Amino acid sequence: MAANAEATHKPRRNPRSTGEAGEDGAFAAGNSVVDATAIASYRFGRIPTILQSGECPVNFASRPLVFLFVLLSLAPSAIFLSRHSDLPSFGDLHDDSLYYVSAKSLADGGGYRIESLPGEPSQTKYPPLYPLLLSIAWRINPEFPRNLPIAAWISWLAFPAIMLQLVWLFPGLGIAGWRGWMLTLLVAVNPYMLVFSSTLVSELAYAALMLAAILLTERATRASAIAAGAVAGLAYLTRSAGIVFLVAGPLYLWMHHKRREAVLWACAMLPFVAGWTLWTRLHQVSTSDPALMYYTDYFRYELYSISLRDLPVVVLCSEGYTSSLAAATLQEIGLWRATDLAGGFKAWQAEGLPVESVA
Repeated sequence: MAANAEATHKPRRNPRSTGEAGEDGAFAAGNSVVDATAIASYRFGRIPTILQSGECPVNFASRPLVFLFVLLSLAPSAIFLSRHSDLPSFGDLHDDSLYYVSAKSLADGGGYRIESLPGEPSQTKYPPLYPLLLSIAWRINPEFPRNLPIAAWISWLAFPAIMLQLVWLFPGLGIAGWRGWMLTLLVAVNPYMLVFSSTLVSELAYAALMLAAILLTERATRASAIAAGAVAGLAYLTRSAGIVFLVAGPLYLWMHHKRREAVLWACAMLPFVAGWTLWTRLHQVSTSDPALMYYTDYFRYELYSISLRDLPVVVLCSEGYTSSLAAATLQEIGLWRATDLAGGFKAWQAEGLPVESVA
């Protein structure tokens, strides 16, 4: 009976765990050791203890093996770039050439401008951090296109930064052991990662800064909140899409009852957003030329390109006769995407498509 009682009250294994729990309450899988309670607590409304404490979830007792794995994961992109360091497809994406010509202007001391356009207008479309990084290549070797390999390797440096942060991040999310290493390896050999790592675009630099901001935010201390806000500000100065961090970061901390940290987070990022926004407004080119608007202002170009007349309009009647006449009239007055439903409502109903009765 005693044996049965002991068996009955034997602690059950955590169903959310991704590895085996030892007597010390830790997961041991491969070269990673992750606190069991930290992984079990990773759910909405609770910051993972393992990231909040700032302790590294990867067991670096075997540090050489960890760094060897990271180095091996970098090999595919490094080999690919070494064979295409002259960037034969440079300019195909259009953005890369704009980044690089703006980087030249920064290196020459001419300010942040687009030297390839008439009048050399200020570059108010793309934030300046990534071109500032590329300007190092122009300072090392001002001869184009011989300086493209230098710029390519400078841009590639964001790749190892991403991989190192993933080695830290995945175990903290419960992806430990061989699963974590496998997922990291899949990221390293992803075709998109290989292409971005051999192209002068800001995606990898932005991803590296984004991951750093996330890791710092998860620690949820006052110092890390300030650091996270500053790093998120740098991410915003790399790509305008980083503006979402201004809401997402503080909101995440606020929902986890870290309200003082949320305020510090927002205050740390806000100067980056305000500074770039003010600079673009002061240096915005006033023009009605759609080509110049495309190069200097996202928002105005979209307003110019897309109006209410560009939106699709579908006209519906009972059998499709009246609606066809109405659609033709709408096209004549400028709603060129107006159309009607062939056969009207009866054809829709005959096809067995969903219909709701209105009382």
